[in-house]
Amino acid sequence: MSNFTLKWHGDKIMNEVEEQVMLQVTKAGLDLKNKSSNQTPLKTGDLRGNCSVVSNKKIVSAAEGGKDADANKPIDAPSEDLAVNVGYSLPYALRQHEELGFSHPKGGKAKFLEDPYNENISKYKEFIADGVKKATT
Repeated sequence: MSNFTLKWHGDKIMNEVEEQVMLQVTKAGLDLKNKSSNQTPLKTGDLRGNCSVVSNKKIVSAAEGGKDADANKPIDAPSEDLAVNVGYSLPYALRQHEELGFSHPKGGKAKFLEDPYNENISKYKEFIADGVKKATT
């Protein structure tokens, strides 16, 4: 008769899953920052350089310098553990994002954060699934 031992490593696996998922969520946030920044309305360039990615109260990718005093102000950290916040802190960023009637003769558009998120949500879900697979195989 053969003997074998089965040992549960659930805590170790869950820690690895969380670590890998966080890496992939951060990857998605950085990708969104890049895609979004390229779609912001362009006048002085401050808004294009103002996007931040914040994860677990740490700035993953800071806003770049600009003429506006708030250009380097990071956005708030996410309230959830496995999340990143991607966004803009300039006072006019929200209005530029939401106002569909504005003209942008130098380029860019409204919905510069929302559109690339919606266009890439399937890709971001794949990133997360890849993290889970990596942790569990």
